[in-house]
Amino acid sequence: MLRSCTTFRQDAILLSLGLMFLLLLMTVQTITGAESIDRRVDELVTAYHEHRAFEGVVLVADKGAVVYEKGFGWANREWQIPNTTDTRFLIASVTKPFTAALTIVLAERGKIDLHAAISTYLQDYRRDTGDRVTVHQLLTHSSGIPNYAVWPQFWNDNPPRMNYERAEFVSRYCSGDLVFEPGEDTQYSDANYYLLALIIEQVTEISYEKALARWIFEPLGMENSGVVREDLIIERRAYGYLKRGGTYSIPPYINYEDTQLGAGDMYASVGDLFRFDQALYDTTLLSTTFRDFLFEPHTFSGFTGMNNGYGWNVGVETLTDTKREVQIAHAPGNNAGFTTVVYRIPETRRTIIIAANVGPGPLDPKVFEMCREITHLLFGESYSIPKPSIVDQIAAVLDAQGIEAAEETYHRMKGAGGYDLDTNAMNRYGYRLLQAGRVDEAVAVFRLNVLSDPSSANAYDSLGESYMTRGDRLLAIKNYRKSLELNPSNENARKMLHKLGVD
Repeated sequence: MLRSCTTFRQDAILLSLGLMFLLLLMTVQTITGAESIDRRVDELVTAYHEHRAFEGVVLVADKGAVVYEKGFGWANREWQIPNTTDTRFLIASVTKPFTAALTIVLAERGKIDLHAAISTYLQDYRRDTGDRVTVHQLLTHSSGIPNYAVWPQFWNDNPPRMNYERAEFVSRYCSGDLVFEPGEDTQYSDANYYLLALIIEQVTEISYEKALARWIFEPLGMENSGVVREDLIIERRAYGYLKRGGTYSIPPYINYEDTQLGAGDMYASVGDLFRFDQALYDTTLLSTTFRDFLFEPHTFSGFTGMNNGYGWNVGVETLTDTKREVQIAHAPGNNAGFTTVVYRIPETRRTIIIAANVGPGPLDPKVFEMCREITHLLFGESYSIPKPSIVDQIAAVLDAQGIEAAEETYHRMKGAGGYDLDTNAMNRYGYRLLQAGRVDEAVAVFRLNVLSDPSSANAYDSLGESYMTRGDRLLAIKNYRKSLELNPSNENARKMLHKLGVD
């Protein structure tokens, strides 16, 4: 049967209205989903700010679009200037992915041969090792060149505050005897990336700073990034702080310009770090072939289950609920109160960037914990809102009222629940007391930590050390033995027992 023109027009109008309604519904659902992620991430990060003293900026992206970006706490505590989304942070070892990317940019242009010996470019470097170490081995921490940043004498003799010519610093701190044959093992070393920066300067005939600007910052529009110099005024710069119990302090000065070249001398905003992250999904900086070099798992990393790419740790994160394995790449950095992490999930083009300017000293484990919880949130898995840490409460009572009151407070709070026993932070607090000569108080804190986690070999090892420092030989032996029982691979406990006269 034939249908009238009016009927066709009515059908067309209805179809058009239906499509408009469907598009509107899809838009509302998309907005609602983004708002839901924003709200939940904000609840999670706010809890870290309130309960873990997190101060800094967090950026979260999903499918390449920013879904959350917010600052917390103070960029400058003295003047109470807040952290904002364009605050510039020292990013410490997150400099290394930039040095690696710049090296590969120059390799693609034929200026650097990744498999050439480093003496090809650094002709004044000691030839007995320079002829055996390749550029690739510097990039993957498989060179065998020792890491000056972990030498006690490097910090005790105070060279981080001193000025050095490039050649002098290399001679003193980047030319040590190899700790293993190149390519046969891995050991993280700032010296590797210092040398890479020098190679970049040699082949480009300009400074590392200018090379970064020409081939990385300017093409990506990274206007809030640069290299730290002693004489440089950095607008909107965050200052780093250390937190000891309830007390904030300023870390010792470090001459980044001379001692962290290419390894930890950059500053950036989280937005600029995100621009860099996104450029590693397309061919803005590198062709697909050369870009993929950055994320190939070349050698074992110091992070459990991870491998070294070029400047990145690459591996798998196992989600809690579904046990699904997702590929990740991350770059962490820590120095002078700053902790920065760029955490990439390539299959969903998700990125988590955290820049913190208050830290406990070493790489802040709470920043990685926050990354994992946000990851679980993004995948629809269960995640945990952090509880207040018990450590600050114990520290405040210990300082004001002494050991007995602190122990009573601990037992009361532990029994009441609602607090994180925070054993890693408690262990760090115990060592701060020990280093300050407050030995009896350190013993008390380590004892409480054993109660918090009686299955921890490290807790008993620390308690053993505090007893040993106090001269309680039998108690030291007892706790080192317990540590060794829980972890037969604990060589420190074995060594301390031998020192105490126990076979």
